[in-house]
Amino acid sequence: MAGAFDEAVTTGVQRGRTIHEMLTDLLRAETVAREAASIRYRMHAAKLPEIKDLDNFEFVDTPINEGLVRSLHAGSFLPARRNIVAVGGTGSGKTHLALAITAATVRAGARGRAALPYLHAFETGSELRAGLARWFTYYNHHRPHSALAGRTPTEAYGQIGPSDHGGHAPHDLMAKLAA
Repeated sequence: MAGAFDEAVTTGVQRGRTIHEMLTDLLRAETVAREAASIRYRMHAAKLPEIKDLDNFEFVDTPINEGLVRSLHAGSFLPARRNIVAVGGTGSGKTHLALAITAATVRAGARGRAALPYLHAFETGSELRAGLARWFTYYNHHRPHSALAGRTPTEAYGQIGPSDHGGHAPHDLMAKLAA
């Protein structure tokens, strides 16, 4: 802020600006600095192994729905408080897209984290549903989150019910699908 103050006053005096105009410039500079610090903090909290974007992803000759990915990248899933699950073979771009969508979400002002539980290969859809149900249960009920002061989402927010997720609480839905 000190650097912005010196610059705003020096430039303001040189240009004959009023004190009100110089203070307005300082407030704008402070707002920009705070927003940048907030984005840096959320990006650090997201714990992304690297930052990706869609500009470096090649959609040509892939079965990936580019329109859907761009919609998710724009945050279309945020108002409904939904999770995104990407399924595909090795090298299909799941991690790249997850990291790009998460980074865009964070830059847009939301908190996010790309959880990459890709270390297990599932043979069938039933196995996948059961595995995801176990993972969502662990994530929501047993895994402490630093952003929640070491509490689980269930401890922080109470039981996450269907109305909290547009009619589909992720762990409830996955548990029903796995049964």
